[in-house]
Amino acid sequence: SHWAKIPMGPPDAILGLNEAFAKDPNPMKINLGAGAYRDDNGKPWVLPTIKKAEKIVLENTKDHEYAGIAGIKQFNDLSVEFAYGKDSPALTEKRVAAVQAISGTGACRVLGHFFNRFVQT
Repeated sequence: SHWAKIPMGPPDAILGLNEAFAKDPNPMKINLGAGAYRDDNGKPWVLPTIKKAEKIVLENTKDHEYAGIAGIKQFNDLSVEFAYGKDSPALTEKRVAAVQAISGTGACRVLGHFFNRFVQT
């Protein structure tokens, strides 16, 4: 298949830092990798503003349906309208496509790099 020609990517550097941190026996260690704020016992601590925002989101959530592989269509449509302007020729001529991705993983950058490296035009 076409996918068989694509090599496995390298391990995630940030996750590697977290693994190294977990293995380090030094009692004075400090985790400076991506993740959560922590209390004096090293346990995750959620900011009060985040808890408040989560409560608002949960109170306004109508269901727990999966968004689908491209994300939530209404979110995607409103995002490109915001980015390009509602009457943008690119939108009215249907030259723009959008997908929703988790930003923490750098999904859009990874996809761009993937296409640059493996998709021949």
